[in-house]
This record gives sequence, structure tokens and C-alpha cells, in this order.
Amino acid sequence: KSLDFAIEQVPRFWFDNNPLKTRVFDALTITFPEGERYFISSVRLFRDGITDPTLAAQVKDFIAQEAQHGMAHDRYNNYLIAQGQPIGKIMRFVLQRMKDDLKYKTPQQNIALTAAAEHITSLMAECFFSQRKTLEKVHPNMRAMLAWHAIEEMEHKAVAFDVMQKVAKVDHATRIKALMFIGTAMPTFTLIRANAMLKHDGFSRRERLKMFAQGLPWLLGKNG
Repeated sequence: KSLDFAIEQVPRFWFDNNPLKTRVFDALTITFPEGERYFISSVRLFRDGITDPTLAAQVKDFIAQEAQHGMAHDRYNNYLIAQGQPIGKIMRFVLQRMKDDLKYKTPQQNIALTAAAEHITSLMAECFFSQRKTLEKVHPNMRAMLAWHAIEEMEHKAVAFDVMQKVAKVDHATRIKALMFIGTAMPTFTLIRANAMLKHDGFSRRERLKMFAQGLPWLLGKNG
């Protein structure tokens, strides 16, 4: 059973009453349930080859934590679906992409993608705590869920990397390609999905362009 963050009490625009800030975070987090399941599948590809009992225990905890994250974010996704957001269409695309990765990419490529995504996620998690102002205007219930997720991401941030390095023995070039792909795809698809969600909220193309022009410094600026 996942933790109860009383998501139903969260207002529609829960980040500083700002549609853009809210939908950027929504666009990022809606992919978490399928993403967490993909991470678990990628690590499990090498589970039988783990001989270090410490790493084996860490992988077990990693899988349990990721499963819990997926359940909590599934609940939030259902809240967005109740708002009428087109989450089903987005998630079908994400799920198909991850199924294709597991089917057509090598186990080494999949664990490298997982380690890269976990690395970026843990960087965001550390930012949430080292720079408290990042989430200070977030609704308390959402801040609690994001903080809980962030703490556990920092706890297990090295697990996928250790499996990739010590068990999968992924070559350096594959690791670089994976990090370059994730580092590009994650922000790109997040902004595309945020735009689609804002469109569904009823904001015109002109209004959305104005939002992004005014809001991108908050996300990508010097102090973003």
C-alpha cells in the first residue's frame, strides 16, 4: 500500500498557483509510474549475476522503493485523469517506448539508460533539499510527496550505477550515449507534454507562448 498524501485536496495549479510551473512538474511526474517499472525491469535483467550480498540487498530495497513510488504517482495520475487531462494517451506512448527499449535494446543499453535517468533524478532530488526555495511555494501535500520520493531517490541513487558498472560492465561509450539521450529527451518531452496539458486547460497558443517566454527563466535561467 502506498503512502497517502491526500492528493484529492491538492488544487489544480498547486505550484505557486501558476499553471506553467504546475504543468511542467506534472509533465515530468506523470511518466514516473512506467519509468519506475522500467527501471525495475532493467535492473532485474542482471539480478542473477549479482554475487555481492550487499549489492543484492540494495537491489531488493531499490525494487521495493521504486514500486512504492510508482503506486503513489499512479494515484496522482488518476487525479489528473479526473481533471480530464489526456494522461492515457501520454502513458500509452511512454509504455510502448519502454517496452520497445526492453525488447530491442541490449540489457547493457537498458541498464545504462536506467543509471542515467536515476542520476538526473537524484540531482533534482538533492536540489529540492539543498535549495529549499525550489519547492517553497508548492502545496504542502505535493511537497510532501515530492520530498518523500526525493529522499528515497538519494538513498538508492547508486544502485543502478553499481549494477551497470560491477555486474553489467557497460562500456564507457554506451554510458555516454545513454546520458546524452536521457539528458536531452527528459527536458524536451517534459516541455512538450506540459504544453499539451496547458492546451487542455484551455489556454490559447498565444497565452501558452507568453507563459513559456515568461516562465523559462524560472526553469532554465542562471538561477533556474
